[in-house]
Amino acid sequence: MIVSDASPLILFAKIKKIDLILDLFKEPVIIEETVKKEIIDAGLRERFSDAIYLNKLVNEKKIHVKQAKKFTKIIGIHEGEAKTIFLALELKEENILIDEEDGRAAARALGLKPKGSLFILLQSAKNKKISKKEAIAALNLLIKNNYRISSKYYSQFLEKLEEL
Repeated sequence: MIVSDASPLILFAKIKKIDLILDLFKEPVIIEETVKKEIIDAGLRERFSDAIYLNKLVNEKKIHVKQAKKFTKIIGIHEGEAKTIFLALELKEENILIDEEDGRAAARALGLKPKGSLFILLQSAKNKKISKKEAIAALNLLIKNNYRISSKYYSQFLEKLEEL
């Protein structure tokens, strides 16, 4: 099981690779109610294809929606990210899927183990779900879909991929 923030799900849905997330964690992905409203409900109103697909996964029970019972605002972090962190804590799930650096830092400070989009690609290549070439192509597609990554992290990704 993993609790996920919005951006990895949106990005992997846009590049049609959400199965990498579902396969990697073997159990339904859990999202907080605020994240659902942000990525699915709002997206359905705009008829975004990624929102339609993610809604289908919710209906198929591959993504579960839960509401954080307690929530404290974290300065510099979007409400959806903060609620995702608090939901992971409530569920005693140490792994959390989150890309934003401030959110990852807050999650680490609270004892969680944040994973991100690069982790998904690396683990998928390591598990032979995709080739190294496909992992690079997927990363480039993520970037074309507004995934922000520094040249330093891009180079580190390529190095780690080569080590597999």
